Amino acid sequence: MFAKGEKLESFLGTNTTFTGEITTKGTLRIDGNVDGNVNADWLIIGDKAYIKGNVTATSLVVGGTIEGNVLAKGMVDIQKKGRVKGDIITSKLTVADGGSVDGRIAMHNDGAKLLEMSGEAAEAPQS
Repeated sequence: MFAKGEKLESFLGTNTTFTGEITTKGTLRIDGNVDGNVNADWLIIGDKAYIKGNVTATSLVVGGTIEGNVLAKGMVDIQKKGRVKGDIITSKLTVADGGSVDGRIAMHNDGAKLLEMSGEAAEAPQS
């Protein structure tokens, strides 16, 4: 799923609510609530996690809910309880039985195209 040798470097626990933008290098796991944008190299979103904001990562696993747009140069793996309410731009997408996406999906193998399209993913959907 993630590059060999990658280890968990940052963690936001279940009983944690964070408001603001998170930017981190390495692997971040979120099990709590985030109201703001998240930028990480590798991102794991636990099944009880909730993010209201845009997510940018090399690759990510979605076990919980993202209410915002997703830009991933590598892959997006939506697990059975995973929900994305927003657009996804990535080069590889997997959605497990039970997982869902409520938004547009754009898939490109060309990294330059992803960067070009990232401007389209800049605005979170209005609820």
